[in-house]
Amino acid sequence: MKNKFCFFALVTVVLFCFIACNDNANESNITYTATINNITDTTAIILTFNAPVSGLSAGDITVTNGTGSVTKGTLTGSGQNWSLEVNVTSTGNIRISITKSGIESGLKTVAIVKGSGNNVSDIIYTATMNSITDTTAIILTFNSAVSGLTAGDITVTNGTGSATKGTLTGNSQNWSLEVTVTTSGNITVNITKNGIENGTKTVAVVKGSGNSGNQSQIFTSIASMSSFLSAQNDNTPSTAYTIKLNINDLGGSNSTSGSVGYVISANSTKYISLDLSGSTLITIEDHAFESCAGLTSIIIPDSVTSIGNSAFNRCTNLTSVTLPANPGFTSIGIAAFQSCAKLTNVTIPAGVTSIGGSAFNRCTSLTSITIPASVANIGDWAFGNNPNLASVTFQGTINAANFDSMGTFFGDLRDVFYVVNSTDGTPGTYTTTAPVSASSVWTKQP
Repeated sequence: MKNKFCFFALVTVVLFCFIACNDNANESNITYTATINNITDTTAIILTFNAPVSGLSAGDITVTNGTGSVTKGTLTGSGQNWSLEVNVTSTGNIRISITKSGIESGLKTVAIVKGSGNNVSDIIYTATMNSITDTTAIILTFNSAVSGLTAGDITVTNGTGSATKGTLTGNSQNWSLEVTVTTSGNITVNITKNGIENGTKTVAVVKGSGNSGNQSQIFTSIASMSSFLSAQNDNTPSTAYTIKLNINDLGGSNSTSGSVGYVISANSTKYISLDLSGSTLITIEDHAFESCAGLTSIIIPDSVTSIGNSAFNRCTNLTSVTLPANPGFTSIGIAAFQSCAKLTNVTIPAGVTSIGGSAFNRCTSLTSITIPASVANIGDWAFGNNPNLASVTFQGTINAANFDSMGTFFGDLRDVFYVVNSTDGTPGTYTTTAPVSASSVWTKQP
């Protein structure tokens, strides 16, 4: 009995040791901190380890952009101290992780700054004019509450435009500086108050109601565009405000609070012509501008490679769209421009390979379309229900299996396209007589 007890005790000790060792297997991992090298102009992430590290490479380090963005550069260092060069493109937070055996896993959040001379904790702001036809105030919108701000803290410097400073009113995040404009053009605004970012803001101002007309407004954030639109009077599609928006993210679909589509929908009586050509977007996500009745035209940047499903569905006042002139732009999603009844013309760029079902369905003002030779797939109803679409040019062939037969075009166009070559169709221009219907007969032009 004694021997059995001893054996049981020995087994228990061994198991306990195994479990304890296993539970503490990761306690030997080297830990580290990640900090910036400069709080006014970040050029490197400083990695400090609690024990010497060897063989670390830039490839072991993943940098994920968040509210801030950077591009990763060279890694230098040895032992416990390493430095990862970065090129900051926007101020905010990024995350760092290292995937190397023996070093702790998980993400480190790092606040980085793009060379403006501001501290990470400084309050930032936008400065916009209250009216593009008769500027009487500069609207200051802060990202955090501000107290004790006075007109004396604000310097207005004339440039191509000129203005005299008046009274400052407001509180918290929203302030208004009255100005009297003497000459239309650009002025600069600078706030010299502790805790608020340094640097000047350029503001375009307009004297009177007819001197400069509808000047293009340039914004680098969705919030500043939103502030501008909120301050404007209602207008009409023919007097749409021209907005150039330079951003890297649309902020989500039209139902996502704070997104571009959401802001346009929320200001439904303020019609705008939107220029995104200076933005660095990769995709126009699903439903991004769906039902944005205030959108009259849009220029999509060349950086975009795809347009998502229902991206512009039911943009009932959209008359013009400029698609990316980029070989990497390949896909137009399902119902992307469905029910854009005022869209009169669209050029599908060479490089597009797929046109989704109902992509241009019910675009009743379209009269002609050219399908580039790169297109390999056309979905059902892609150009259906378009009574004025009476001329279609196919620049290349399309395998019949990838050209949907369900209402893709009104009438017998698909059948005529495959009369000579039943597998791939025959390139050329095909026409019929408007109004086009399901019974329309198409003819290939010589």
